[in-house]
Amino acid sequence: MIATQRLGMARQVSRLGLVMLAVLTVADCGKQKDATTVAVEHRQQQCPPVRIDRSTDRVVQLSGAGKDASVALTAVVQNISGDCEVDLKKKTADVVLHASFTVTRGPGWTNTPSQLHYFVAVPAFYPNPAGKQTFDVAVIFSDAKSDTITVVDDDIHLVIPMATAETVELPIYVGFQLTPAERDILAHQKPPATGPSLLKP
Repeated sequence: MIATQRLGMARQVSRLGLVMLAVLTVADCGKQKDATTVAVEHRQQQCPPVRIDRSTDRVVQLSGAGKDASVALTAVVQNISGDCEVDLKKKTADVVLHASFTVTRGPGWTNTPSQLHYFVAVPAFYPNPAGKQTFDVAVIFSDAKSDTITVVDDDIHLVIPMATAETVELPIYVGFQLTPAERDILAHQKPPATGPSLLKP
């Protein structure tokens, strides 16, 4: 049985320019192929595409250390849906994203609330630190009978400036913000993705 966990009220990040504030490094993804484009309702063709970065679409968290370590949870980016509207007069794209994740607890789960860390990034704005924002979402298995749940985070509101009347060259990427240890786990569990990674370690 899969339970659904919905969290909180809508998040709004809004200011002049791209509405992302975290000072983190985003790699240049001008030739990014290692991504899955997801469905966001476009009211105009100028809306930017939204893509799940396949090199960071999964995370494994461990409990314990060394030989005593065991899998506490595994999570994947299940879907990114949303809505987009372009204001040609203001030359902005108003985007609302809804992120959902499938989370499965493993033998190392200690029934303690955990968190997933994921990012929303527009690499076209690199190296401006406004090009990326990270979010935390709580994971709580409230139903003892469900080992797999769907976690739906708050809405994310972006206002993206448009240099021209088109934003097709401004794709939005979503993935997990992985630690070096989490990257190492994935490297040993599945073959590396074929395209370049969205983020530098």
